[in-house]
Amino acid sequence: METDRAAKPVASSSSRPPRGRDKRRALVSAARDALYELGLKKTTLAEVARRAEVPLGNVYYYYKSKGALIGAVIEARRGELEAELEACAGAGAPREQLCAFLTAQARGAETKARLGCPLATLAQDLRKGEHPRAGEARALLELQLGWLEARFRREDDEERRSGRARELAEQLLAAVHGAFVLAHALDDPSVVRRRMGALEGWVVART
Repeated sequence: METDRAAKPVASSSSRPPRGRDKRRALVSAARDALYELGLKKTTLAEVARRAEVPLGNVYYYYKSKGALIGAVIEARRGELEAELEACAGAGAPREQLCAFLTAQARGAETKARLGCPLATLAQDLRKGEHPRAGEARALLELQLGWLEARFRREDDEERRSGRARELAEQLLAAVHGAFVLAHALDDPSVVRRRMGALEGWVVART
């Protein structure tokens, strides 16, 4: 009589994503980093393939053009931004949410001093190159601006009535991006941290 053999465990298909999904994710991540570090002109599909460690033909399989891959990068950046804003929205009252936003901007100060803001540099690069997806990249900054405006509106009824919320949002976001530009020009990440701290003080003092 034969004894039963122990059955080998079968890996669940849901426990590991398909290789295609992994490659697509790797390509988007590589393209995102290349665009940030090298800019639009120097980011070739061959460079993306090299960074993602996949054959060049795989890039064309998932993304028929450089423009399609850039679109995927913008969507990835949007997802990251939405997650960041959602986390800030959980900080409490509008004032605390604004301070949480500024704390988030201070993260990665070294990288921002070296390369600038990832959202602004992408939008500027695509606009300079007159890329058809420039508007999609610009929309990321508009999302930031709209989120800030909503917090200022909720903070003060008078600002809601006067329409000053938009002005305050522009003032704050311009100061944030100005800090990134100055830190980049001076090659000094401490500028980002100091200016975000000063802006937090401004937010607290005016409420």
